[in-house]
Amino acid sequence: MAESKNLGLFDNLVNSLGLQTMIALGKFSPGGHAPEVRLDDAQQLIDILGMLQEKTAGNLTDRERSLLELTLTNLRLTYVEEVKRKPTVKGDEPEVQPETEPES
Repeated sequence: MAESKNLGLFDNLVNSLGLQTMIALGKFSPGGHAPEVRLDDAQQLIDILGMLQEKTAGNLTDRERSLLELTLTNLRLTYVEEVKRKPTVKGDEPEVQPETEPES
C-alpha cells in the first residue's frame, strides 16, 4: 500500500527541482517578474539532482531513471549555454598587449 502512495512522488521531486533550476537559469519567471539568472543556485540544484541520481542508482524503475537522466542532461546543457551567454566583467580577462615589431 505504501508503494502505491509513492507513485509519482519521485517524478514530482525531479520535476520540481528541474523547474526551480530553470527559474534560477532565468528561463521562467514566477509572478510575471523579469527573469533573473542565478548561476550559483542553478549549479547547486543540478548538483542535488546529480547526488540523487548517484544515491538512487539501482533502485529506480526504468521510467524514473530515464526521467532523471533526461532532466539532468537538459539542465546541464542549458546551464552551459547560460554560462557562455553571461557577459564577462571587465578585468576578468587577461589583458592582451599589442604586438610590437622587434627592434633591429
